[in-house]
Amino acid sequence: MQRLGLIAAMQEEIQPLLRIVKPSRMEVIGKRHVWWLGKSESICLVESGMGPDNAATATRLLIDIEKPELIVNFGFAGSLTSALCVGDIVMADRLLFMHGRLFSEQSGLSNDLSRRHTDMQEKCGCLIHQGSFVTTRTITAKKEIAGRLPAGIAQAVVEMETAAVAQVANKEKIPLLALRAISDGFDDELGFSLDEFCDKDLNLQKWRVMLTLAKKPWIIPQLIRLAGNTKQAGRKLAMAVAGLLVPTP
Repeated sequence: MQRLGLIAAMQEEIQPLLRIVKPSRMEVIGKRHVWWLGKSESICLVESGMGPDNAATATRLLIDIEKPELIVNFGFAGSLTSALCVGDIVMADRLLFMHGRLFSEQSGLSNDLSRRHTDMQEKCGCLIHQGSFVTTRTITAKKEIAGRLPAGIAQAVVEMETAAVAQVANKEKIPLLALRAISDGFDDELGFSLDEFCDKDLNLQKWRVMLTLAKKPWIIPQLIRLAGNTKQAGRKLAMAVAGLLVPTP
């Protein structure tokens, strides 16, 4: 089986997959959780943490310890179009890195996306959309990003890691697949920002969450709704990624 390297930012994205594909072992390397999956341990999964800097560091770690033949970045995303709803799965066919009001095109996606897309849909038994991934360094309102997108961008989603993974993988000539499950729809703008819950390195801090809730108790129903959306997205994302891990006959 092809040696695969998996990267995801958060436990909420990872744990649904680990309930389907049981890890053979886990280690903490460079303060990051690393799992090996399958009896042959041909699949290595690294928890990166949120944001481009964490993603780039985790990709470097993955390559150094495992030298994968294919890297798969997966996780949650916000939809930049009303055509994509909570729970929808999207595979990247284009990558953009957003810097302020500018967008830079990123290389590195696998050159056989069409075949892989068809193969994955058959294995996981669910619809997988294709679309553009927009990676941001800061948490920005979806409608603000959508209003700045270059012409011709369709079925776009926003997330915070994929372009950084692509930059590191592309330097090593390792192809990349990127999968995201929609956890918040285009019209689901929240009355808070994840920045309020995180430190400067985008690590969630429980005391920051409690402080924000004390200041903004009206966001509690939004958090409950987001938790439900995340659970739904996590289940579907796990099915899609698990389908990718099934060897092709």
